[in-house]
Amino acid sequence: MQLNRVAIKRKAQELIYISKPLPIYAGLIMLVLGIVISTLSARIMGLNISPSDMEQYLKYVQDGNFEFALRLLDTFKPTPAATAIDTALQIISSVVNFGFVIFLMNIVRNTAPCLGNLLDGFGKFFKIVWLNILIYVFILFWTMLFIIPGFIAIYRYRMAIYIMIDNPDMSAMECIRESSRMMKGHKAELLMFDLSFFGWYLLAIIPYLGYLVQVWTIPYMNLSYAVYYETLKNCPTDAVFTEIPDSGNNSSSSEL
Repeated sequence: MQLNRVAIKRKAQELIYISKPLPIYAGLIMLVLGIVISTLSARIMGLNISPSDMEQYLKYVQDGNFEFALRLLDTFKPTPAATAIDTALQIISSVVNFGFVIFLMNIVRNTAPCLGNLLDGFGKFFKIVWLNILIYVFILFWTMLFIIPGFIAIYRYRMAIYIMIDNPDMSAMECIRESSRMMKGHKAELLMFDLSFFGWYLLAIIPYLGYLVQVWTIPYMNLSYAVYYETLKNCPTDAVFTEIPDSGNNSSSSEL
């Protein structure tokens, strides 16, 4: 069973142009939020080492006083308060991202999307946090066993966030189990789907220009994943997927 990657991405491109409000607006908000949070995180968690401190550290190392060198480094580690603030920032980012996915799913289903959807995740704050914690722990567990099982686990749980949106009464653990069931036979396929965006990833990391690229790639890539989920969920398990539901407009755009 194989999903039609080209058709899914073409559908996402089409939706970007015809949807109201434009997904690019939400993508721009997510980009700015990401920049702000990453900048604050770097400031908060960064090591505050002055030139004289570094000189002292190097002197300890050169003299073989490694114990003193390590003790000196310990004094520059982020404080518990800084760590707590950074954790709060990451949690806020994950909750807003949940709302972003809600916005994208509303676009795919044409169910009155609005930019206010970005805040919808705060209504399920603790459930989202718990889902993220469980996914992190499970991936960490499998990674500790071996790298490959950990990598596979990343793809096994990728649909959990979408499942939680569709099934708000399901527990975080139930969403994870359902994601594992849904992704059976599709993990390698989703990996290839990710790799199909590789060129965009390269452009997005170019200094300064990358921000302009991300204005397009954030809504485009995430909308593609939303269409992927919708297609996977709605198609029979014994079908070979060559088409996806049409919204009434056709696009001849090639896969990007």
